[in-house]
Amino acid sequence: MAAGGVDVYFIHPDHLDTARVIVNANNQKVWLWDSAPFGDTAANEQPTGGLPNFTFNLRLPGQQYDRETGTHYNYFRDYEAGTGRYVQSDPIGLLGGLSTYGYVEQSPLANFDPLGLARGPNGRFLPDPNKDPNAPKWTDTDRRKHWEKHCEDPNSPLTDEERDDIRKRGYRGPQRLNEDGELETMELSHEPIPIRDGGTETVPRWPADHAAVDPHRHLKKKKCPC
Repeated sequence: MAAGGVDVYFIHPDHLDTARVIVNANNQKVWLWDSAPFGDTAANEQPTGGLPNFTFNLRLPGQQYDRETGTHYNYFRDYEAGTGRYVQSDPIGLLGGLSTYGYVEQSPLANFDPLGLARGPNGRFLPDPNKDPNAPKWTDTDRRKHWEKHCEDPNSPLTDEERDDIRKRGYRGPQRLNEDGELETMELSHEPIPIRDGGTETVPRWPADHAAVDPHRHLKKKKCPC
């Protein structure tokens, strides 16, 4: 099959959306990655005899294979499949746990890390705990990593005062007194809203602003744990 002279191939992923098999229009395998859990097995670029080599460099979710270094580019860090660890230490140090080079807490069959910062539980991006009380909750480590990302990102909508507050509070959401004189904490809302546990980005918002854009967010008269 060709579209405008371009060959079309079909990618078959596993439960984590990791590409495992690529076939052509005749359903012939042109690429196969039957890897070990940490991805240290080389891809088979010619699984069907008689077909040319097929290059495809995506590996675990969020990773791209670099042939020159043998590592996987994982946005904020580089991943070394042979050891199942990152080449660089966690940007927030021990706040991310004792294993600062570890990958998804050594659970690659159930989790992935699309940005090289924090694992997504059960093969999904971090869900919003307010949507379903039975959904996996953010850990303090997950939340601090997201706050650090926004705090150190020059394009983040945070003000300088809010950034200073986040750093002073150990990469936790800044706080302020609202119009009613009550202490409130800035929250991390998922994008796109309102599809929250499928969102790939988080945006820092004060509670009222969060509720204004997310119809599923209900204001409560208590301190937010964000």
